[in-house]
Amino acid sequence: MRATASLEELLDHFAFNRFNCPYVFVVVRDHLDERPPGGPPINGGVNNGGGVIQLGRQKLTEDRRFQSPLRHELGHGFGLVHPNLYGESLSDSDSVMSYNESHFTNRFREALRIPRLSCEDIRALVANDRVFQDLNATAVEELCGNIGNRKKLKTLPPMRKLGGMGYEVRVTADVNSEYETQASNVVLTSILPDFASDTPDEIWFDSNSMWQSTQVSNGWITLNIEFPLPTPLDQINIYSRHSGEYHAVTSAHVLRNSGASYEQVCSESNLKPTQS
Repeated sequence: MRATASLEELLDHFAFNRFNCPYVFVVVRDHLDERPPGGPPINGGVNNGGGVIQLGRQKLTEDRRFQSPLRHELGHGFGLVHPNLYGESLSDSDSVMSYNESHFTNRFREALRIPRLSCEDIRALVANDRVFQDLNATAVEELCGNIGNRKKLKTLPPMRKLGGMGYEVRVTADVNSEYETQASNVVLTSILPDFASDTPDEIWFDSNSMWQSTQVSNGWITLNIEFPLPTPLDQINIYSRHSGEYHAVTSAHVLRNSGASYEQVCSESNLKPTQS
């Protein structure tokens, strides 16, 4: 049985869905085949919800290294990725998220070479502030140094389907996109600064986290944003005018689809150009 099926059983039992599940489940199955253990975060990324780790019973009773894959998969459950995504060796890295054989435990005896959490691992765990509340930015500064030297955090994708409930917030537009951008980028949580530039504090155009439409004659575009389940919103932030110069949003209307028609929620015609 795959992790998805196990998780669906658990969510049904505890009356959770993928979005409000507060747990990272550890599942030990009696008749799991020899597939490698797995531990994805339910909604991908970090701090976005629960996770699930699934291992076979034979790993617990017959594999002397059992503790090593367990803590490795727990890392995945909290959103940690393999070190090769940061340019390190998957087989020789000191990270607990590597496959370094010198990290293997011997039943309850620790390995001779104890694995560590890398700077990127620690930063991802700090971001899990609903779980690791005692970790803070000070620990990151002490272990990772200057912000300009840090690597961009890599994340795991979400589990696509759970009980028929998908993950994606769907975004469609009434105009086309330009410069290899996608309208779905408007629901990202951040616009990423270009730390490779000479001025890392400035924001530059990033086609992976921004959206640019084709030019429209009347200045208005329509974006339809569909959430996978009823979602309360207490505010909407609009970030625009990339590089401090281009394409500022100055007016916006927000409407809610009530099923039969659209109802206006709010309207603003004097938005500030960089954050509204």
